[in-house]
Amino acid sequence: MPGYIIHLAAAKELQPVLEQHKLLRNDDDINAFLVSCLIPDAVSDKTKTHYRQTDDKAIQIRYPQPWRFCDAYPQLIHTPAGIGFLFHLYVDYLFYHEYFSRHVLLTDADHALQVRKEKIELAILLDYNKIVSGKQFFIEKPLYDDYTIINAILEKKYQLSYDFAPVENPGFAEIDYSRIDDIKQNILYYSKLSRQAPSHETHVLKVEPLLEFIRTTAPRFMNDYSDILLNAFSAFTRV
Repeated sequence: MPGYIIHLAAAKELQPVLEQHKLLRNDDDINAFLVSCLIPDAVSDKTKTHYRQTDDKAIQIRYPQPWRFCDAYPQLIHTPAGIGFLFHLYVDYLFYHEYFSRHVLLTDADHALQVRKEKIELAILLDYNKIVSGKQFFIEKPLYDDYTIINAILEKKYQLSYDFAPVENPGFAEIDYSRIDDIKQNILYYSKLSRQAPSHETHVLKVEPLLEFIRTTAPRFMNDYSDILLNAFSAFTRV
């Protein structure tokens, strides 16, 4: 799944667009947006925070349904925290529903696509024209080594910093904003791993397609949600 640093890089693509539309108006808004792009992952059980299409743990990839979040919190979508939470779900949705499936195929021994864990025997790595064991794919070191390498590239490209300030929960029952210190520590740990990476060669996901995915999430988000965000914001500012 996309880690904190991938989510933060995508948020940095969206941030200037939101500022242009005055959906982020000051440093506090920006901080609330960025923290909320990360906070849904600061839990041990992501079932509630991610509005997944299924709670069946036998399904290997359970992607979020962002529209369910919109239905749950229509009055908070236009807030910086609401936009951040929604964007987190949207990035996860696109990553699993589109990006990942274009680069990795999970199949049985006959190369038929499978979604249930017990039926997945192979992972076909399309970027590298390679096939590995599906049973171990999600816990094997090469995938996470790729994330470590990509994190270092993203930190440099987006000049990422992690000096987040506390955020008051505007009313999301599923998340705990006091976990921001845990997020900081986790990101700093991943950042240290990136700096210590012995190699800059990925083995599962090539770098440029992932960078392109990150670049396209912001315009796609605004295209899909601009009516909701801008109309809600206009109504809010008139009150």
